[in-house]
Amino acid sequence: MLAAAKIQTVPVHEERMVRTNGVELRTQAFGNPGDPALLLIMGATASMRRWPDAFCIGLAEAGRFVIRYDNRDTGRSTTFPPGAPGYLVCDMAADAVGVLDAYGVKHAHLAGYSMGGMITQNVAIHYPDRIRSAFLLGTSPDGSAAGSAASGAGKDSGALARPEEKIIELMAFLASVDWTDDAQAVEAWVREDMTLIGPGDEPEPEGSRANATIMVREARNILSQRRNHGIVVATSYWRDRLKDILTPTLVVHGSHDYILPLDHAKAMATEIPGARLMVVEGMGHVLSATSRYWRVLADALIAHTAH
Repeated sequence: MLAAAKIQTVPVHEERMVRTNGVELRTQAFGNPGDPALLLIMGATASMRRWPDAFCIGLAEAGRFVIRYDNRDTGRSTTFPPGAPGYLVCDMAADAVGVLDAYGVKHAHLAGYSMGGMITQNVAIHYPDRIRSAFLLGTSPDGSAAGSAASGAGKDSGALARPEEKIIELMAFLASVDWTDDAQAVEAWVREDMTLIGPGDEPEPEGSRANATIMVREARNILSQRRNHGIVVATSYWRDRLKDILTPTLVVHGSHDYILPLDHAKAMATEIPGARLMVVEGMGHVLSATSRYWRVLADALIAHTAH
């Protein structure tokens, strides 16, 4: 984890609401707007809070103007009816570009985590002039395969490994949760986190509980936040366009990502021209709040965005 002592050494900008692409998105920036921009895009069901403050501040300390935001259907951003989102990952790519527009950024480095990596791929495909580099973390090139984790069904899913059995069991459990019960929702989130961390990480249930409590409290519609992204991912497809991505790309994946096994990363590294693959031994799909892997990711991201 990056040192919290640096918190007061860079500007931490006030949160703001951005209207773009027919939605309202909560955003926050760190650092000097004159530095190269770095847009952080979080994964399914999670708000921008999943990017730790100290991680964002450390990147700003390294000379990046860091922007994070709540995807639609998460946090304080616009929500859609639970179970009926009516949009695709490519629409979320347009949201990302809209956030850049709101901050006056012509082109930026993009770092996407899980579903955020899928959004990043779609920005590189549909808006190549807006992206300087892509950092694809714990993600997949095939939304239909990733989104149908419980069954392993979907386009090209036969070429990509299914999640481990414990993940299929986790999905069944999460489907039974009453997300409108705050206490039950928080504990379900903790169980999810503890299942998805890798063996190289220290379980931190209290840190997970604190983060989950914030996300539950801040959610405009917790049912939309927990249900809609899975539908969006499962109904989006872009893998046949990976060959068109000319953006410098680094694929970073945990050796113990139980929900998106390593061959998802290998597929991206093979099918995106010139992409590089970095496998992080012992890392899972979720990181604990003070995980040593945040430092590993920060170093890799700073190096990748140095051009």
